[in-house]
Amino acid sequence: MKIVRWSAVILSGFLGFLLLFSILENDTTTGSRFVRVILAGIGIAGAFGLFRGERWGKPVVVVFGLLLVVLGVVSLTIGQTAAEAAVVVLPGLVVALLGALSDTNGSLLRTARRPGGRAEHGAASATHPPS
Repeated sequence: MKIVRWSAVILSGFLGFLLLFSILENDTTTGSRFVRVILAGIGIAGAFGLFRGERWGKPVVVVFGLLLVVLGVVSLTIGQTAAEAAVVVLPGLVVALLGALSDTNGSLLRTARRPGGRAEHGAASATHPPS
């Protein structure tokens, strides 16, 4: 189902960009910023790969979700409150679940239709002829 895959792409990309922009906070350490940048790169790359239908996209999104869960558990042991850790754990579980349930049967991009009604991937549309 494409809706599950779209959901995984949007949530993974959103969380990746959220982690990327969270490094601008003044109260974070250099190590924390480094971990956030690495996780953001994994999330954004996974979302892009899943969007394009690459076979590596699905496992990267699942790993990204599981890494968020591990990050939340580690933050609990460091001393953050359960509410602060839940902000990372719950979206991580949702991303991992959506990534695992998504299909990777080609790109999410639209395909051009031939006059016979069959889809043709990568075909030029009538409004945009090949250059």
